[in-house]
Amino acid sequence: MQIETGFEPDFIRLEFNGPSGVNNLPFQEAFTSEHLLVIRFGGSRTAEYRIASGGPTGAGSLYEVLIDEPLGEDANFLSNLAQGATVSINVFKEVKENKPEFEGRFFVKINKDFAFQENIIKPFDAMQKVYGVLGEQRINVFLQSSNTEGNGNRFGWNYQDPGEDDDPWFELCGDDFAKEKVMGFGAWGGNGSNKSENTREWYNPPTNGESSFGFGCAGVGGSDYLGPLAGDIGQSNGLLQPGVMVRFIDSRNGDKSNVYGVEDVEAYRSRRGKKINVGIFNCKPDPDDGNHMYTLAVKLEEPLGPNGNIDFFAKFQGDRNSLDKDRGGSLPHVQVLEEVIGAGNRTLTSTNPAIFETEPREAVDLDLYYQASDAFPINEHGVEKTLDWHNCYSYGNGVESNRIRDDYNQPVIDKGPIVSAPLDEPYGEERKPNGLIYSGIYNSNSNINNLNQFIQGLQITKDLNPIYGGIKKLHTRDTDLVTFC
Repeated sequence: MQIETGFEPDFIRLEFNGPSGVNNLPFQEAFTSEHLLVIRFGGSRTAEYRIASGGPTGAGSLYEVLIDEPLGEDANFLSNLAQGATVSINVFKEVKENKPEFEGRFFVKINKDFAFQENIIKPFDAMQKVYGVLGEQRINVFLQSSNTEGNGNRFGWNYQDPGEDDDPWFELCGDDFAKEKVMGFGAWGGNGSNKSENTREWYNPPTNGESSFGFGCAGVGGSDYLGPLAGDIGQSNGLLQPGVMVRFIDSRNGDKSNVYGVEDVEAYRSRRGKKINVGIFNCKPDPDDGNHMYTLAVKLEEPLGPNGNIDFFAKFQGDRNSLDKDRGGSLPHVQVLEEVIGAGNRTLTSTNPAIFETEPREAVDLDLYYQASDAFPINEHGVEKTLDWHNCYSYGNGVESNRIRDDYNQPVIDKGPIVSAPLDEPYGEERKPNGLIYSGIYNSNSNINNLNQFIQGLQITKDLNPIYGGIKKLHTRDTDLVTFC
C-alpha cells in the first residue's frame, strides 16, 4: 500500500492507495467495524486498531479509512515515511464467543449523536479528553512570494499572500495586487478590498487574543484537490467545516496548542491581482494558475491563547518573528480533530447506570408435537403406519433437493406450522349459559353470507350478568336483541 496522509501518531483517518478493480476483493470489502488492522513497515508493526468505517473511495485506487482510536506511540516508526512510501496493511476479523453469564441478556448500543454528546459526555467534566486527527495541512512558508512568474517552486500554503506583482521595468497594465492581498488586519498589513466581507474581517495569521485566523494556497487550478482540509476546489468537501475542532502544531518540535471549536468557515478561489495586456490598452486578469489563490478564513468559538507554558502564536498583530520559520518562528500546521471516546477512557462511567437485560428462565421441557399425518383411531395404537411426509424431493438420479425450485437461498422444506403441546389443565367441554357468540352478517340482497365465519380477531362475544341466570329465550326487535333469562 502506498501511503497518502494520516500515517503518524494521533491520526484516526488514513488515506492510502491499494488494490482496485477485481484485485483482492476480500481486502476491499473488509473495512467494517468487525475488523481490525495492523500496519507494518520493515520489521516494525503497530498494535491492532479497530476499523470504524472506510474502504475504496472510487477515485482510482484511493482508500479512506477511519479507526476507532488514534494511532499511538507504537506508530512512531511511520512518522518519517514520505508520501508514496510502501507499507503493508493486514486486516483481521475478530471472532467473539459469548460467555455463559451473558446468555439471555441483551445490551443497547447508543449512537454518538448530538443528544448523546450533550447529555452523556459533557456532564463528565473530569473526563480526560482524547482527540484523533482527521487531517492536517502543513504550511510551506509564512509569506507567499509576490513574483512567481509561473515558477511552481514558489507556490504553496502560506499565512500571508501580498498578491501577484511581477513588477517588470515596463508594463501597460497596472496590477491589482493591493486589492487582492490577504495579509491580516491591523498591523499585519490589511486584506484587499476585492475580498469578501468575511475574509476581510476573519483572515489573520494565528495571533494571541484573536478569534479567527486564515491560511491559503497560491498557484491553484480551477478543480485541484488541495488536501484533506480544503478538499476539491468548488466542492465544499474538505474536513475544515463549521462544527469541527482544530488545533495547531509547532513545525519545529511538535508542540500542540489548545483545541478550538470552529464556528464558521469561508473558502474560495480568487485572483492574486496580476493583469496582462491584450491588444492596445486593453487589460485583463492573467488566467495563469500562479495568479490564483485558494483562501480559507476561519472564525473560532474562542480566542487563541497559550497552552500552559507553550505559546507559539504571534504575540501581537504584525509579530512576524513568532510565526516565520525563516526567522526562528513556529510556522504552525493546522489539524482537524475529532473527540474519541475509547474503551480505555474509564472515567466515562456512572454510579447509577441504565442497564437493559432479560433474566433467563429455568429450562422448561416443552413437549411439542408437529402434525405429520392425518389422525388415526386410538384403537389402532401400536399398528405400524406409513406416514405421508417428506422433507426433500428426489429427481430419480440420486440428486435430492430441499429448496423451492432448488434455487440458492430459497426457503427449505420444513415441518408444517401445526403444532400441539400438552395443557396444564384437562381439556374438556365448557358450557357458558350467560354468553352469546355471533357470526358474520347475512344479506340476501347483496348475496353476502358470512354465517359460517367466527373471526376471533373481532368482538364476536357478549357475556351477560350471571346473577340473572342462564339465557332462556332470544327475541329480535328491529335492530335490537331482547334476551330472557
